[in-house]
Amino acid sequence: MKTWRFDAINMALGLAVGAFVVGGACVVSASAYAEQAQARVSLNIPAQSLGSALTEFAKQSGLQIMLYADLSAGLTAPPVVGSYLPADALTLLLRQTDLSYEYINARTVAIRKARSQAAIREVSHTAAGVTASNAAEGRAQPGVVEAQPLDELQVVTVTATALGALGERAELDTPFSMSVSTEEDIRRRQAGSLYEVLGGDAASAPSGDVYGPWGSELSVRGLPLDLNNNVKINGLPLQVFGVQLPVEAFEQVELLKGLAGFMYGFSQPGGIVNYTTKKPTDQSLLSFDAGYRSGSIFSQHVDVGGPIGERFGYRANLSNARGSAYGDARVDQQAAALSLESNLTSSLTLTADLLYQDREIRQPTPYFKLTYPEDGSLVRLPRAVSADRVVASPDSYNDNEFYLLTAGLRWQIAENWNAKVDVGNTRNRFRVAQEYNYFLNPQGDYRSTTWDGLNIYDYRQAQATLSGSFQTGVLSHEVTVGASWYDNDIDFMINARFGGNSHTSNLYAPTRLQWLVGPRRDGMQTYRWAEETQTAVFASDTIGLGEHWSVLAGLRHNRYERDSFRANGTLNASYRTSPSTPTLAVMFKPNGASTLYLSYVEALEQGSTVSVLSDYANAGELLPALKSKQYEAGVKIARRQVRASAAVFRIERGAEYGKYIGTDLYYTQDGVIRHDGIELDGQVDLGNWTVGASTMWLDAAYHEAEAVLKGRRVTGAARFGAALTASYRVPALPDLNFHLDAQHRAAVPVDNNWTADSVVDVSLPSVTVLNLGASYDAAWNDKALTLRARVNNLTGKDYWLGGGDAIVVAPPRTLIVSVEVRL
Repeated sequence: MKTWRFDAINMALGLAVGAFVVGGACVVSASAYAEQAQARVSLNIPAQSLGSALTEFAKQSGLQIMLYADLSAGLTAPPVVGSYLPADALTLLLRQTDLSYEYINARTVAIRKARSQAAIREVSHTAAGVTASNAAEGRAQPGVVEAQPLDELQVVTVTATALGALGERAELDTPFSMSVSTEEDIRRRQAGSLYEVLGGDAASAPSGDVYGPWGSELSVRGLPLDLNNNVKINGLPLQVFGVQLPVEAFEQVELLKGLAGFMYGFSQPGGIVNYTTKKPTDQSLLSFDAGYRSGSIFSQHVDVGGPIGERFGYRANLSNARGSAYGDARVDQQAAALSLESNLTSSLTLTADLLYQDREIRQPTPYFKLTYPEDGSLVRLPRAVSADRVVASPDSYNDNEFYLLTAGLRWQIAENWNAKVDVGNTRNRFRVAQEYNYFLNPQGDYRSTTWDGLNIYDYRQAQATLSGSFQTGVLSHEVTVGASWYDNDIDFMINARFGGNSHTSNLYAPTRLQWLVGPRRDGMQTYRWAEETQTAVFASDTIGLGEHWSVLAGLRHNRYERDSFRANGTLNASYRTSPSTPTLAVMFKPNGASTLYLSYVEALEQGSTVSVLSDYANAGELLPALKSKQYEAGVKIARRQVRASAAVFRIERGAEYGKYIGTDLYYTQDGVIRHDGIELDGQVDLGNWTVGASTMWLDAAYHEAEAVLKGRRVTGAARFGAALTASYRVPALPDLNFHLDAQHRAAVPVDNNWTADSVVDVSLPSVTVLNLGASYDAAWNDKALTLRARVNNLTGKDYWLGGGDAIVVAPPRTLIVSVEVRL
């Protein structure tokens, strides 16, 4: 059979040329823009929340609105009905707020905090004048119109995202592929895990189970994310090994796909996940929701916020979940999040965020691994069974205690300049007593062993940035400069045990493992296993070359240090490196609603520490950092009824794998892994229907590697993935919505078994999973009420999840129901 291959660089150039042609057809001249900006638009916007009102304004006016999600939280807008100049309509919509607007170009408007009380008074004064002017000219006056419900997938408002060394940018102005899930997306999916949050993106795939120790593990573009460097909260790094963050505390989750070394420093090349916490509201907010998830997990969540006087604001989220899940797993999880904001002056703002979670799982989902029989007998995986049938040891558990505390200072230095300083500390205490099952043959026989340990991660970080814009002749500049520092101390349990318990069973007639040497709960002494520090300075400049073209150039210089220690305190290994990682991009905006780009970025990732539990002859060695390169070309479109993006990419990454040197097996760095891919994403609003689709084709293989691996597919990288979302509003009952989404993933190679002279490819079978949900908006005692129901894995399919060195049985059919009351 002919192996599927393509040259991503040639395809990138082809796509770029084609996209430039398509984009050129959409170009509207500057004079046409000016005429349209002066043209009146007919508006029919009822009184409603400000965010929904601005969304309606964008749809009816044809303008693109850039809005930070937290700015509109808790705010309302008056009705605007009649014929208006766009600027006059915006003035009316914002007159009851402390927000102002600014035209970025003739088609794009940014909504920002007003810089002073005088500016607020000016907006109110202007609004009164607009109303009087309308009356004088005999135009329609604003009238009260019954608010119509807004489909959760019809939002066209563009939100800005914090992107490390690039500062804060709208997705449309970012020359990299991104996926953003809003609070409404999270609620609609009733998400309980990171993968469920990002379920509409075909480039991401889960690597673990939500009720196992590594439920937050994710692979993007066939590359696993590093839980030590690839996850951020509000743009700051943290360590989430063993942590399943409470999604109720966040208003948005962004996935920056591909290399992020320039933006954030050392990280795996798959991408960066950034959680944005819910922010204080300008008006009082109180909502409560309660839910049920099968088997029998009951949850409660309270979201409360508002102003305290004229200068202070707060937002608090409390959540609780308890009960039994599939496979006899028992969950007990409590979380609390608090966000504070103080406007010290009109230009100086102090913020603070606190997040605490205590999560315990008894009998967590067990993981399965592959053995390496010399005779190659494990030629395929056993057929998957229902997760309800996979029984865990009654002695196994995962206990995780996590907290985060950050503080930030924002200074609006001048109209176009601002500075930020952020500091923080996170602590992650992860106690695990876990069983691992090793398959012996395709018939499902396996042997079990156990891991008993305690990991503690103490993470401290600080970052300062200065951002602004200026002109040099005909060139415009948007610059960000800054410095960052983090320090991570890692402690392990002195008497951690791998093994000590042994058991054999069969997947189709399982029996529980009984711990002969039980896990310890007391006297768990730890030692300093590793210390790592990273300092960096960075700068970026987006140079505007007229109305349509811009060039982005950036450079980050890192200093990375890591020391690892033995249990007796002596130094085991030490590593130092000082790399510089550049990025370069060219962007073309044919109009305010689309962007075409070519980008290049380099990154470095931490080399592996060879496990002391392995059979490698160099066990305990710390390998050098790996260098990666990414080439990407793409196009993004954001219009009233259509949002779409396309990207082609090539990622070149250093390879690590086991290699025989003489008769000994070493874990080494040798050769290159290359990921070539195409991503297509889109969403269209068809009135009562909203349909979205996401696809990714990927060719990931070893190059310049050991002969036995050269040309072979990379573990965990499926050739194809797709996701489909559809939302339907019942015309006769506009408060009733149905949601359908589906994910398809082609076969995934798992831990290619190779010895000195043979390779056996084992893959997870391809799978398609359907999810169906509904929501209904109602009123109860004059309070807004939303009822939601969803069934995940609608057809009850049994399948495997993962693709790295461990796999799990996927969740069975799951019913989720909830009721939300907004008081």
